[in-house]
Amino acid sequence: MADVQQQEVTIHLTKDDVTSNWGFRFQGGTDFSTPLSIQTVNPGSRASVCGLRTGDVVQAINNHPAHCMTHDDAKQHVIESGNQIEMRITRTVRV
Repeated sequence: MADVQQQEVTIHLTKDDVTSNWGFRFQGGTDFSTPLSIQTVNPGSRASVCGLRTGDVVQAINNHPAHCMTHDDAKQHVIESGNQIEMRITRTVRV
């Protein structure tokens, strides 16, 4: 049986057009009493191409700690990011 480890990864998302969407959805946040994480990543989206995965737990968005963010706070940080986002995430990997 494979061991499970937590891996910290920094994801750099970029796009050319501010009107196109990133292709991912958050779930959780302090208002839901659950860690902020990635609920879905659309196949072929910018988020997918940049390496974001469903189930990734968000630790920070543009160096703003996510442990104290509500769901709407996280969405607002993404909106304010324009065409570039840096997300520090933790993901579970089998080794």
